[in-house]
Amino acid sequence: MLVVNNYYSVLQQTLTLVDRAKALSPQRYSNHYIVKILLVCNTFSAEYCTEYGYQQMMMGNLKGAISSFRNALKIDEGCEKALNGEHKALG
Repeated sequence: MLVVNNYYSVLQQTLTLVDRAKALSPQRYSNHYIVKILLVCNTFSAEYCTEYGYQQMMMGNLKGAISSFRNALKIDEGCEKALNGEHKALG
């Protein structure tokens, strides 16, 4: 499930942006649109962790993907997408 080099760099940038946005102080950057989007989308939701895991898996980072899927399952034990993703990453 690896992606072509052009898409790899795009996925790498999206994951980097999300990591940086999570690290921003909401009080200091509360008017920044990325922080607003992440706060609205609840960055710590199972869906977020699952999507992050699928992007990691597409980049070949299976260890990171498994960790993301497991974080999603800690939030929502019944998250089928996270269960399926973990199964694919382990398989």
